Amino acid sequence: MRLWIYLALLLAAISPTYASKKEVSSPFEPSPASAKSHFEPNRQKAPSDIETSLDRPEFDLEHAFDSTAPNASVDLYSGALLIQAQDLFLPGSYGVNLEINRDFNGKVYIPRADDLRVRKADSWVGVGWSLNWGVLKVEGPVVVFELSGYPAQRMYLSTDGSGFDPAGNPTHDYRFESPISGDLIQPFMSKDFWRAWVEPSQTEGDPVWYVQDNDGKLYQVEKVDHVVGTYATTRIWHPMSPSTDITIDYHPTFVRITHRPHPGDATEVLVDMAGGKLLAIRVEDRDLNYQVSRCGGIPEDPEERNCLTAFTNAEGEMTTYDYGTQAGSWRAELDRITSPMGGVTTYDYDDETYYHYNAETGLFNTRV
Repeated sequence: MRLWIYLALLLAAISPTYASKKEVSSPFEPSPASAKSHFEPNRQKAPSDIETSLDRPEFDLEHAFDSTAPNASVDLYSGALLIQAQDLFLPGSYGVNLEINRDFNGKVYIPRADDLRVRKADSWVGVGWSLNWGVLKVEGPVVVFELSGYPAQRMYLSTDGSGFDPAGNPTHDYRFESPISGDLIQPFMSKDFWRAWVEPSQTEGDPVWYVQDNDGKLYQVEKVDHVVGTYATTRIWHPMSPSTDITIDYHPTFVRITHRPHPGDATEVLVDMAGGKLLAIRVEDRDLNYQVSRCGGIPEDPEERNCLTAFTNAEGEMTTYDYGTQAGSWRAELDRITSPMGGVTTYDYDDETYYHYNAETGLFNTRV
């Protein structure tokens, strides 16, 4: 018996092992079984004359990256060139941020049914440009609130739930309790649910308007008769934090803005101007400089106007603007921007005819 045990152990020691063992490969050597990429650029790219989002991004020497390039777009409805620039941003509580935004709208010539060139009115930042902290206009049954950096809000008197819509359904009751007085208010309201109202208790003097955005932030708008606007924002705050606000005082040669981002903390911003033109905005040790000058007044360009020709930020970087320099451009049309990095962006304009019911022929002329 003991002999059989010895023989079994001897056979186990000398017999080959048939168990499967996986050989460990070096982590620095590619595995022969690794999957291969099947991406073939020539087969994945669209034809050379078609650009799609499926194409791999490639470096283009003619369109190199420029972080200071203008934020420009074209309004697909009107064909207007739109440019937005934020020159200063100071954060505050509940979204009560102090923002210095500039907007440009290339529709500086009013669409007409004839061939005349009727230009829009000047602004203190130059024709076509706007810079404000909220201006309000009452145009018949419509209340328009324009705030630089944001879409204009066209507000109509809202319903109170007592009527019916064209389909015969009861209208919604949009009345609310005023955060100013607690009175029940039937406001003017935009499609973005911004609302504007005058307190019912105010019966004398120029009306004081209140505008509230869809985040709850409030704009107090008063008659100031300033180059910024006839009715302009004088205070911005949120009902959840009334002690942190922005106050704006308008004077003939300057605008003083006081920003209180936190209780007991205040930053003063001074806006310098002369002759109805913006010169500079100063906040602590930072200066923003605007070169707004009179253009035209010469035989080949007789119409005088304000033109923003350059802006210099707090770091000393200058962006320049040129008007009417490209073939086909009219004199007041912005058609060339040079960034601080030397990048040049040009814009081409053309005439367009479209249907308008106010025209005797049904056709209106515009610039796009």
